[in-house]
Amino acid sequence: MHSSRKAFSFLLSVFSLVVIYSSSAWAHEERDDGWKKLQAGLWLQIFEPRTQTQSGQQQLYISVLKIDPKQYDFHLLTVSEKNEQRKTLPEWMKAHDLHAAINASMFWKDQRTSTGYMKNYDHLNNPHVHPKYEGFLVFHPIHDHLPEIRIIDQEHDQNWRELLDEYNTVIQSFRMISQKGKNVWEQGNKKYSVASVGITKDGYVLFIFCQTPLTIHDVNNVLLDMPLNLKNCIFVEGGPTAGLVVSTHNGIQGWKGISEFFLWSDAPSSFAPLPNVIGIRPKKGAKGKGRTQRSKAKDQ
Repeated sequence: MHSSRKAFSFLLSVFSLVVIYSSSAWAHEERDDGWKKLQAGLWLQIFEPRTQTQSGQQQLYISVLKIDPKQYDFHLLTVSEKNEQRKTLPEWMKAHDLHAAINASMFWKDQRTSTGYMKNYDHLNNPHVHPKYEGFLVFHPIHDHLPEIRIIDQEHDQNWRELLDEYNTVIQSFRMISQKGKNVWEQGNKKYSVASVGITKDGYVLFIFCQTPLTIHDVNNVLLDMPLNLKNCIFVEGGPTAGLVVSTHNGIQGWKGISEFFLWSDAPSSFAPLPNVIGIRPKKGAKGKGRTQRSKAKDQ
């Protein structure tokens, strides 16, 4: 058992290496609370908490990008809408001039279609509402008075269908942390890296990547204990296809997913090609909402 844990720690340290690509330098300031300012409205912090899991005490590696939605636009990019080939997260970054990117959702075997409802203005990647997913990440509101981005909670937002119609971009997936700040994931046995998107109580957006393989239940408990001021959180991917990339003063840094299964087999050595991603770019001038989109979600 001791040798297995040592091997696990070694492999995790290898897979935790940051990949660097050439990029323009950005401002870089570290605050007293540990957040590194990459640019106005964009901060990065690598947390290394220890937590008690089913296997005992464990050192974790969690990368968190904090984004001010008043200074950044969010973009859903899909191969079904763009008529492009699947790309790795760094390739999506380069192709669309993004400043950060994370998974948008899990996807079916066709390597195109999200497993949950997904729309972007008049484009429907998947028109069907998954019966077991109770979270919706929405942005591009059709009215200026609405929040730029939010997570709609099907359990707590009784008018969730009407709320979906008020946003041009909708991504459905599992909730991790509910609107009430509760861990809604039951304990399980599967452990893998987890990519998620959270909203803080003061309106910031968090791209969160827990690289250490954990059950989602344990990830949720850790996130709730961290100083993130987290309100709610939605799952966007897990395992070897999960990842997070961000532009920093050193270039593009990225973290790719792993799982316990892949640690002991042929783990992918590079980022996986993805059909659907969420990216950010700084706002330019007056914010345009685009035309109103009223595509209706269908029950699956």
